[in-house]
Amino acid sequence: MTLSYMALNSLIFFLPIILSVQSPITEGDKLEKLGHYFKNDKVGTVNLRIVEGNFRIYFVDKDQNIVRPFFKKARLDVELFRNKTHEYSLYLKLSENGSYLTSIRHTYPPYRFWVRLVLLDKSNLGNSLVFSRTQFIQ
Repeated sequence: MTLSYMALNSLIFFLPIILSVQSPITEGDKLEKLGHYFKNDKVGTVNLRIVEGNFRIYFVDKDQNIVRPFFKKARLDVELFRNKTHEYSLYLKLSENGSYLTSIRHTYPPYRFWVRLVLLDKSNLGNSLVFSRTQFIQ
């Protein structure tokens, strides 16, 4: 059985969306490898991924188990991979169940960006944590 050209193109377009749909993940769950990982001595490992079209940030321990976020807000500076003139910032806030940070703005594939993650300290005393600009591909 062969796939038609149109069916194959549809599969290629929708596969990232299908793969990003997951059951709710909560604190203590093991996080599957996906997205981009940032490492820092202060907060450990931070995972940035897209789930159901929204950026999410998870904080994980050394065994890849989700831990409660150390920061309650973040800013993500996004630049399209192929169109460097299209830049925007997203603000991520704590999810309802408190196990991750999430954006409100929906993001469409392909998921190929330059990103800079800033974890925002609520006191605004300069304790924010800035990660270097990096490629994000999912």
